[in-house]
Amino acid sequence: GIQKFMSGKKSNERPAPEVKTSAIDVRSFTAESELDFGYCTELLVRLQNSKCDPDEFDINALTDCLSEIGDSIVAFKEGSIVKLHVHTKTPHKVLEYCQKFGEFLTVKIENMQLQHNEALIKEQAKVKERTKYAVIARRTGNKWYVGGINGTNKPITLTLNLSMLAGKKVKLYFDKKKAKKALWPEPAMKEINISKNGMTKITIQPMGGIIINSPSPTLPSREGSTN
Repeated sequence: GIQKFMSGKKSNERPAPEVKTSAIDVRSFTAESELDFGYCTELLVRLQNSKCDPDEFDINALTDCLSEIGDSIVAFKEGSIVKLHVHTKTPHKVLEYCQKFGEFLTVKIENMQLQHNEALIKEQAKVKERTKYAVIARRTGNKWYVGGINGTNKPITLTLNLSMLAGKKVKLYFDKKKAKKALWPEPAMKEINISKNGMTKITIQPMGGIIINSPSPTLPSREGSTN
C-alpha cells in the first residue's frame, strides 16, 4: 500500500498501462457483497498553471479537504507533481476535487474489500489445511481422557506430549487398519506405557480415531476408620 506508493517510479516515467486480471479473484466480491473497507486510491497529479499556481499550492489544504471523505491520507508535493494516497468509499469525489488543480499522470483504485476477502479466503484455506486432524485432552476429576481423529485418507503418526500421564500405563482405544472390503476400520483396545517424559508416538488410521483413558486414581486406605 503506502510504502509501495511512496517508493514509486519517478514522475517522468510513463510505462504503458498493464491489466493483470489473472491476479484478481473476482469471485471473492459477489453481487451480494458489501463495501465496508472502501477503495485504496493513489494518484499522481501534475498541477496545471491554467488551474492554479503550482508554487503556491497548499498541500495541507488538500489533505484537510480529503479528510472529510477519506482517511489514511498521505500526500506530498514535488515541484508541480502531487502524490496522493487515500482510503475512501467515494473515489470519484477525490478525482473531481484533485482535477480542479491539475491533470492525472496515473490513477490507481483498488477495492480493499476484495483484498480483505481474498486474504480471508486464504486464511480459511490455511485453517482447513491445519484441521485435517485434531487431538484434544480433557480431565474429569483425577482422570484424563485424550481423543484424536484423522480426517485424511492416509495414516498419520503423531508425537503427543502426554506429560500428565508420564510413566503410567493407560488404555488405548484405536481403529485398526481398514480391511479392503470393510466400510469402516475395526476398533480395538490395548494397554500402553507412557514414557517418563510423556512423549508418545500414536498412529491414527485414515478416517479413524483414538481414545486414551488414564487409569483410575488409587483411593487412600481407610484402615482404622470406624462407622
